[in-house]
Amino acid sequence: MIVSDDGFYRELSDNKICTITGRLGSGKTLIALDLSAYYLERGYSLITNTSTSWADDPDRVMVNAMRRSVARQKELNKIGSKSIAPIQVRAVSLVDEGGLYARSPALAEKISSFARKTDQIIIFAGKKLPHASLCDLQVVMWFDFFKNFLIPVKVWQWSYRLSSKKVYYGKLIQTSWKDLYGIYSTIDPADNADKIVAFSVEAAKKLFAQYGRAYELSGVEKDTKTSPEEAMAELAQALADVVELGNAPLQVGQGRRGK
Repeated sequence: MIVSDDGFYRELSDNKICTITGRLGSGKTLIALDLSAYYLERGYSLITNTSTSWADDPDRVMVNAMRRSVARQKELNKIGSKSIAPIQVRAVSLVDEGGLYARSPALAEKISSFARKTDQIIIFAGKKLPHASLCDLQVVMWFDFFKNFLIPVKVWQWSYRLSSKKVYYGKLIQTSWKDLYGIYSTIDPADNADKIVAFSVEAAKKLFAQYGRAYELSGVEKDTKTSPEEAMAELAQALADVVELGNAPLQVGQGRRGK
């Protein structure tokens, strides 16, 4: 249970994508599910590559999204509106160990575009980070009171990189995570992310078709290799991020829209 988010959900709802990283066994998948619960309580579905009883069938989620779009389109037609009722899947895509799959700039760009156009919240959880362009909003363990004092509270720090020189911080306070035990398998190594990407691709195809647009999928279906130039650019960005985050003060309540 997240008892305090310090503005995090507002940032995630705007950014659509976040990454959760940290040491093995720190509870990354647990807090990913905890964060997902906020959206599931508000009518979102859950698409994931790990075993959890909360997961929804991607095909059924897509069918429901199409039904909502058709129903809304009929309402618009009745009032004489020429507007299009776009397909909105309203889903949380939780990608366990997602950093192993979303590494190329091409795929990262597509994932970012999918999330914003089709109303998806995408959460990457794992030790390895995905492509840097997907890491503007990050969550890391700040202090584990349970591990150190047997107090059932974990404090996670979130950071939002607004620009290369401006980063905002906040805290997530988590407790009662044992309520999630049995919801998912802690030993599941997680499937690859193909099904999640395929779901997003299908949603994007349908959305583009509604607007009479052609959509080329080659950059998504094949995760192209990173060129030497792109690799150097990624390395430079990673080093800059390390220096920037290392020099930044860690303050509670330093939210994006705060002081």
